[in-house]
Amino acid sequence: MAAMSRRASRWTSRRELRMQAIVEADRRAAVTAAREAIIERFMAEAPYSYQELRQANAERRLATLLRAIAPNLIRAQTVRFLVERQQATNQGWHWGEVDEVQRVFVGLVACEV
Repeated sequence: MAAMSRRASRWTSRRELRMQAIVEADRRAAVTAAREAIIERFMAEAPYSYQELRQANAERRLATLLRAIAPNLIRAQTVRFLVERQQATNQGWHWGEVDEVQRVFVGLVACEV
């Protein structure tokens, strides 16, 4: 009699384990389906595509980078201008002409910043 009840309890526990596994699989499938539905709804309602978001992010990073290097860029342009001014002076330009060109250049640089 005791052996019969042990077998019955083993059978019951196996059946319960199988049922728990089935319930767990159903729960996982339901969670996955709900997740996919949420993602699908988000993609349908999203104002921008993933590609557009990546493009905007890349543009934002580029703008940040340009803001970071702008002072160095302006310094490099100024040095280049001063070298060109020296070369122009050496070629016989009058200082007034060179200064006028420099004023225009400095005005353009000031407008860019």
